[in-house]
Amino acid sequence: MQPFDPTMVEKLPWLMQAVVYLAIFIATSLAMFWGYHKQPTGKEKKHEGSEFSEVALMREAVEALTCIAQRSESFVKLIDLRAQSEVRIVEAVEGILAHLREEASYEHGWRAGGRRRG
Repeated sequence: MQPFDPTMVEKLPWLMQAVVYLAIFIATSLAMFWGYHKQPTGKEKKHEGSEFSEVALMREAVEALTCIAQRSESFVKLIDLRAQSEVRIVEAVEGILAHLREEASYEHGWRAGGRRRG
């Protein structure tokens, strides 16, 4: 199998692109949900390295994508999740999260009175 190439997704039919992006979105959402619920509550003792971080979210997202890939032959053909391609997936997920953060901050600013009054 070839390593993951981000331009491969652009060459797919629109329906398959939607499936790939939906799988990435679901995996990211699940990783964020699991990461949120794994945070120490304050009642528990903090162990070294147990802090909540985006890196942990990325690892969870890669694990979730791996689970999805194991269940779908077409997804396995599209993305080879071994070794080097994991880094590219993490970078892609980081880019998606950064974009979502920008949209959220823009929307929050707009709702908080950042819009012009006529």
